[in-house]
Amino acid sequence: MGKQFRVEESDRRLTLTDWSPASPGGFARFAEIADRGTAQILIGRYLSLPLAADTGDSGRVYWDEVIGVQVRDRMGELIGTVIDCYRAGGAEVYIVRTADGGEIDVPAVASIIVSFTPREGVIIADLTGSDLTPRGPKRVKSARLERSDRNP
Repeated sequence: MGKQFRVEESDRRLTLTDWSPASPGGFARFAEIADRGTAQILIGRYLSLPLAADTGDSGRVYWDEVIGVQVRDRMGELIGTVIDCYRAGGAEVYIVRTADGGEIDVPAVASIIVSFTPREGVIIADLTGSDLTPRGPKRVKSARLERSDRNP
């Protein structure tokens, strides 16, 4: 206990005082949070914990080391850049932003990931034969109302 967590997108720090595992996740108490009502502001926010400089496991790669890495195909063509990660079932999935602004979820499984060297700045993926296709870029809706959307 006593570990200092940083709240996503802020300079706020929280000191862990108690942790109880639960499924899924767990229950945490922080010195700076007095009650459940105060904790409501943390819903949906990530908490990060700085890693020690030497984790002792050189084979382990953390998500923050994968974010920003280029994903290329076997021919060296750029598929995109990893912008986020999540876990689905037993596998990690990398959200890759394509050059046109679209996104594709690439599962980190042996049938897709050919070479995994994020510390060298590249992941090689083979998407041939998979059902993986990029989602197009998100469109921003215009604030202008169409004639049919207006009240009579």
